Amino acid sequence: MSYDPVFAAAFAPIATAMSQAPKMAVGDVNGRRRAMGALFGLLLNSMPSIPSVTVKQYQTTSCDGNEVTIHHFSKTTDTQTDASGKQNEAGPAVLHIHGGGLILGSVDDFNRPLSAQVEATGVPIFSVEYRLAPEHPYPAAHNDAVAGLKWLHEHAHEFNVSPQRIGVMGESAGGNLATGLALKAKDEKIGSPIKKLILVYPMLDDRNTEPIKDLNGLEVWTTADNATGWGAYLSGSGTGGPGEKDVSKYAAPARAEIEDLKAMPETYVDVGGVDIFRDEDLAFVSKLGHAGVRTEFHLYPGVPHGFEAFSADLDVTKRAWANRYAAVRSL
Repeated sequence: MSYDPVFAAAFAPIATAMSQAPKMAVGDVNGRRRAMGALFGLLLNSMPSIPSVTVKQYQTTSCDGNEVTIHHFSKTTDTQTDASGKQNEAGPAVLHIHGGGLILGSVDDFNRPLSAQVEATGVPIFSVEYRLAPEHPYPAAHNDAVAGLKWLHEHAHEFNVSPQRIGVMGESAGGNLATGLALKAKDEKIGSPIKKLILVYPMLDDRNTEPIKDLNGLEVWTTADNATGWGAYLSGSGTGGPGEKDVSKYAAPARAEIEDLKAMPETYVDVGGVDIFRDEDLAFVSKLGHAGVRTEFHLYPGVPHGFEAFSADLDVTKRAWANRYAAVRSL
């Protein structure tokens, strides 16, 4: 395996810096927060700001009493009424859950890409500020995501959102939480059925903790990072937890059986060809297909986890964003 040559050229300076950084032990959550948090800030804040999109915050409470903040991204020109004062038809919305390996990140980190999505699609986003592990292991983040969906259903009319046109979206760890939420919403009939599930290189399988030889060290998020994230989420520490037999499908959706996935919402999935999540995402897409779920899947050769953040102007990134935006517009 190797990087796509065009991507490799754009990624080279960061790849060099990453190769020279000290290797972190499995379980070093704070080290990863410092290193990856700095990289998040550098890359995501390099995107242009979008002044036409405004962000407001709302509060709700999860089932365990935690106060959850919901960030509402919408175009400044959006209005619930037309020029004559007549109420517009209720439209779609996205409930978004951010990435960060279950141990880092915040909605603020994703402010610019989320604003860009709203500008491009016209579909408002409600992003959930969930609790991070290991301080808050499973089911804390899951409960926060469930609370966000319930809140959006309860307040949909205030934002002129149709409860039948709500999609759930997440990248990486957010894709895990989005999928667990979709499973819970289906099983417990929370609100109207989710219209669509949009998963960007989702982190789905807690058993993916051993080095993958054919990736040849090209990973950006490694299996050691993955073991740390899953250990923090499942056991409340940076070590242990992954691979245990009794892990809930709501915590690690790769654990779901085909029967569990029947009647899941229509699903979009994409992943890079040198991402450690490639194989687990392929396996999950196969399960969805066998469960009769309408599924769209994109595999981008030669690019790693989070590739679009490293290569905003490359063709592969433009294609990925176009496909994701099309999935959002289909709501």
